[in-house]
Amino acid sequence: LTSKQSDLIVGIFFISAFPLYGGGAALLNSSCPVLGLLLMLGNSLVVIIIGRMLQQIVLTRPSHLRNDIAAHFYLFVRLFEAILLAIAACITYRYNIGAYDATSAATAKLVVSPFYYNLSMVGLGIGSIPLLIALMGTKLIPSFLGWFGIIAYALLACGNVTSAITDDKNLGLILQLPGALFELSFAIFLIVSGFAIDNISENFSIEDQKNESTQLMKK
Repeated sequence: LTSKQSDLIVGIFFISAFPLYGGGAALLNSSCPVLGLLLMLGNSLVVIIIGRMLQQIVLTRPSHLRNDIAAHFYLFVRLFEAILLAIAACITYRYNIGAYDATSAATAKLVVSPFYYNLSMVGLGIGSIPLLIALMGTKLIPSFLGWFGIIAYALLACGNVTSAITDDKNLGLILQLPGALFELSFAIFLIVSGFAIDNISENFSIEDQKNESTQLMKK
């Protein structure tokens, strides 16, 4: 894949996560729970692919520019998110098909499943911040987009903590909205513009030539 094709795929996957998870959640609580479960498991697969592709994009930067720790941590966080969302979906599915007794059903529906979702989103919020810093550091994304993402993901983490520990679900939802807006903005950026990889490569080549010339002069 070319860098532009990779950017396009990641952007499409970021957008597809919304109908996959949202549509899956709606169907999971309808008369088509199996289809809903499949969509939500598909979302988990997309989440893993996003994590892997963005990890590779960061790792392919010049050695003096890339942040290996941020790249590996982001993949780990995306795996963590995918697993927890899949578990939450399976719990909700089992609840809807009557696989639990009355007491266990209430606990599964109202406590366990939301807890896994909130925990996955907190992990996503925290784990995405180092990646955005790395992307800004290598000039792959504009600073304004990077800072928007950092603030949005911080609010996403705070919103899910709020939802998990308080009864004020509205406040938690409001705090999560910037995260959704950023991911849509980031997806559009990747589809329309893409990472500035060519500019980075060109600058790196020029820097290499300067270093080589300096070394030759010293000899």
